[in-house]
Amino acid sequence: MKRCLMCISMSGLQGAISKNLLVSDQSVLSARVLTMNATTGTLINCAWWQRQGLEVGEPHKLRCDEYLETGRRPGTEYPWYEDADSSPGLRSPKFMESLPNVSYRGWWTYPYYSCKSRRWLISYSVPIPPPGRGG
Repeated sequence: MKRCLMCISMSGLQGAISKNLLVSDQSVLSARVLTMNATTGTLINCAWWQRQGLEVGEPHKLRCDEYLETGRRPGTEYPWYEDADSSPGLRSPKFMESLPNVSYRGWWTYPYYSCKSRRWLISYSVPIPPPGRGG
C-alpha cells in the first residue's frame, strides 16, 4: 500500500508528540496520539509510546494495530473514546465535567482499571481540528 507524504509526515509528528509527553512528565506512563478523519470518524493513523513503570528510562513504541484498526472507528467501549456523532460536544458520562473558566479544550476520563496494564488509568482527550478547517 502506497503511503502519502502527508501521512508519513503526520506519523512522525504523532510519534514525536506522544514520546515527548512521556519525556516531559515522569508521572505519565503512556501516551497515544490518534489522527482521525473529522468527517467519518475513522482512524487514519496512531502513535503510542509507553514507559515501564515510574522508573527513568527510554520509553518503547507499542503497536496500535493490536487494538485499533486504521480505516475504522474506534470502539465506543474504550473509556477514553467517545463518538462525536452520539455525543454532541463530547459531553459524555465517560468524561469528568470541565471546570468553569478553564482555557483547555479537552476532557479527563474518570479513573478506569485496565486489565491488560493491571493498573488504574486516567486519560485526557482533546480534539485538534486540522488547520484552516472547522473540524
